[in-house]
Amino acid sequence: MKNLFSLTVALFVFTSVMAQVGTYDYRIYLAGNYRVNGSSFTLPCNNSTETIDHVEIPMVSSGPFTGYEDGDIIAVLELPNNWTASLNGTILTLNIGQGSGGTLKLRFRNRRTDERNEITLYISQHPIITFTSTPSLCGQYQYGDFSISSDRPYNNIVWQAYGGLQVNGGQSVTTVVQTATVNTRAWGGQLYVRASNNCGYSPYLIANVGTPYITGVTVNGSPSQSINYVNGSATLNVYTAGTANSFNWVIDGGNGYLSSYGASASATPNNFMRVRVGTINGCGNGETYTFHLQKQGTYGYKTPYPNPVSEILTVELEDESLINLLNGLTLIDDKGKTLSELNLAKFKNKNNTEKKAQLDVKGIAKGFYFLHVTIGEVTTKSTIIIE
Repeated sequence: MKNLFSLTVALFVFTSVMAQVGTYDYRIYLAGNYRVNGSSFTLPCNNSTETIDHVEIPMVSSGPFTGYEDGDIIAVLELPNNWTASLNGTILTLNIGQGSGGTLKLRFRNRRTDERNEITLYISQHPIITFTSTPSLCGQYQYGDFSISSDRPYNNIVWQAYGGLQVNGGQSVTTVVQTATVNTRAWGGQLYVRASNNCGYSPYLIANVGTPYITGVTVNGSPSQSINYVNGSATLNVYTAGTANSFNWVIDGGNGYLSSYGASASATPNNFMRVRVGTINGCGNGETYTFHLQKQGTYGYKTPYPNPVSEILTVELEDESLINLLNGLTLIDDKGKTLSELNLAKFKNKNNTEKKAQLDVKGIAKGFYFLHVTIGEVTTKSTIIIE
């Protein structure tokens, strides 16, 4: 029991000491302020010179913090962009140039104990900006003024709109003033803002505005195509850059199996399957996307008939949504000459709910020919006999 008590006291003392060391860390005096080890701060974007003659080391043993003792700088390990340094004995001179900032890392030794250690500071010289006005624009065709403030002088501000947003009537605008007008269209999106000076650009400010928008969609990790041929189940993903907090997955045509989990779903088409995903956030329903999935080894249409044929050749699609994905239907001879071709524009404008595309082959000599059917980006070929 006595040993347990001693261990508890030792752990308490150790924890207290470490807490105090963390609170009172190594520090140097730079550009008018004490800069504590591990801290991040900004400096003006101009050329200047600073001198550092020692590092302050907190004195903490088993008791309370009692002050600082001195350490001498012995090496410069890392400098921010466009800075130079010279170490004359223990006096460090920093020549601060106009750059993008970076890490200042120094090695020092304790004058009393001769112990070596390092101090690291993270410095930026570009502007740091914050939003001061971010109006809620949940509906379509709404307008609002977004504003920012900067911690220092800047040259200009770049505003970039993504998704269904516009800023000052376009997708991108550069201003001197700190306010820009954002409007929503069919859905929302994201607003990116950054300011620049001679030392570089500030980090981006990002505002999610309005309903969600879709930045990308994949099938089994690859970008979704107009029609996706899959072998068994397929993993579907939708990306919204964080603008959506829920998703609605439904089978919108064809047949198969669907299970969803957030921004992902697993889909297995029997033959053809259409899956629609809707995006949702606090503003309401946003952009939607429809996946077209075709089982590998099937082609999205039934066997052309009749075959042999003498007058009208019919190709029947498996689903109405494939009408808009039909990109070609041609009959070709063995020399590659097109003998009959479907008028795609006329076929699609007919609103043909029977899903039947037909070629007139009357007048073509008897023989063997090749039918090319293009759905999406994939063309399949079959042999047709004209009698």
